[in-house]
Amino acid sequence: MTEQQEKLASSVVRFVSNCKMEFFVDVCCLQLTELVKFLLVLAVFIVSFGVAFQAILHPNQTPSWSTLADILWRPYWQMFGELFLDDVSSGMGPYSAALSRRGHSVS
Repeated sequence: MTEQQEKLASSVVRFVSNCKMEFFVDVCCLQLTELVKFLLVLAVFIVSFGVAFQAILHPNQTPSWSTLADILWRPYWQMFGELFLDDVSSGMGPYSAALSRRGHSVS
């Protein structure tokens, strides 16, 4: 660390201690750790739901980068309420051809 960086760091520490900001800094650090924990749990749920959803819609699809993008993209938007019903009902599902042969409407 250079002398200028040390002076800057010491001035920041003096400012924080003089302004009684250490409580706010501690609270912000605690909130950031909690946010990281929440985002990790959210990522686990999004990925697991995405894998299951992709496997149900496309059981015989070969792995590719677009599959990985679909695994992450759809559940992210479904979390906010976008259900992509036009994709599911327009024949993207594995059983839509069988249902249409039997006379059931898939749209």
